Amino acid sequence: MNPSSYFINTSRAEVVDYKVLHELLSHNRIAGAALDVFEEEPVTDFSLCRLENVIASPHIAYFTKHSNRNLLRKSVESILDFLTSENDR
Repeated sequence: MNPSSYFINTSRAEVVDYKVLHELLSHNRIAGAALDVFEEEPVTDFSLCRLENVIASPHIAYFTKHSNRNLLRKSVESILDFLTSENDR
């Protein structure tokens, strides 16, 4: 990665070497990082999160009233679809 690169990880913590990432960020070898998964959860070592060029959020950042309502609605629709298809057999 070049010095103007931003590292974004929203997948799994295992794909990141956090010690190397901290080194790169603290020495401005990359421009920044955005993370919502961490090596250890709940986070106990906040040294990476304290860097000025890091944005950190919990992995549940998607969780809002709107997304929760949609999840509930889709779950009910799936159950109803299943029950309806059972009656068609």
